[in-house]
Amino acid sequence: MQEQRKFSRKAVWMAMDSEHGDRLQEIAVERIRLTREVSDFRKMGKREVADKLYRISELDAERDALIRPFQEQLDREAQQEKVKLTVDLRKVFNKLEEEGHDMSGAYAIINPLLNGKKTTTATTFGEEAEVI
Repeated sequence: MQEQRKFSRKAVWMAMDSEHGDRLQEIAVERIRLTREVSDFRKMGKREVADKLYRISELDAERDALIRPFQEQLDREAQQEKVKLTVDLRKVFNKLEEEGHDMSGAYAIINPLLNGKKTTTATTFGEEAEVI
C-alpha cells in the first residue's frame, strides 16, 4: 500500500528553491543517516533506537513546517482558479418562455433533479455547477 503524499511535488520543489533549500537538504541527509542506523537496531540498545526514532520525528516535523506554507500557497491559488457557476434555471426558463420558447421539456428535466429542494449540485465534465 502506497503512502499518500502530504505535499505536492511542486510545493517541495518550491521549498527547495527557496531560502529553506539548504536546511531541507540537511534534514534529508540526517534523516537517511538515522534511518540506516535504526535499520541495524540489533547493534543498539532500546534507548538509543528510541532516541534516533524521536530525532527522525523531529526532523519530519521541521521538514513539514518548512514545506507547508508552499503547499498552502498552491492550494490558495488553485482555489482562486476554481470557478463555481451558479445559475437560477427557473429565471432562465421564465425568460425563455417570455420570448415564446416552449420550456415544458426543460421543466420536465430540471424538476426531478431538484427533488423538491431549492438547490442541487450537478457535475459535468469536471466542473461544478449549482442549480437553484
